[in-house]
Amino acid sequence: MTAAAPELGAEPVQLCAFRIGDEEYVIDIMRVEEILAVPPITKVRRAPAFVEGVVNLRGAIIPVVDVRRQLLGEIPAPHHSERLVLCKLGPSRIALRVDAVNAILKVPIEALQAAPLAGKPGARAHVLGVCSVGPRLLLMLDVKALLVDREAAP
Repeated sequence: MTAAAPELGAEPVQLCAFRIGDEEYVIDIMRVEEILAVPPITKVRRAPAFVEGVVNLRGAIIPVVDVRRQLLGEIPAPHHSERLVLCKLGPSRIALRVDAVNAILKVPIEALQAAPLAGKPGARAHVLGVCSVGPRLLLMLDVKALLVDREAAP
């Protein structure tokens, strides 16, 4: 986020905005490879609870993380607006299953702020920061934090 003063003429940041339940989230568009309709998902026995299964995408096997289950602890009923957001995570790729993709946003870097409670006990570990878009506040997700098995954590 923006700890230092932003540079004059700094390029706006592009974010992918999506919905999980009643909340809107964003991730850096640089992490996103593509957005897809949800194809058939193959269940994987003994996979961590956050992995819904895998998909075969043009010959590549990609794990699917059910973001609603990770963030809200519930398994969603299938819905026609659901999408997979294919993300780069280092040399790997993962697919985030979200309720709907709302928009690709261009926001000034000043619109991004660190999460107010980051590092505090009980804080939502998956939230990196907050992005203000007009009157709306969108939570910026840490994609890596979605890969932590909350059920197995002590």
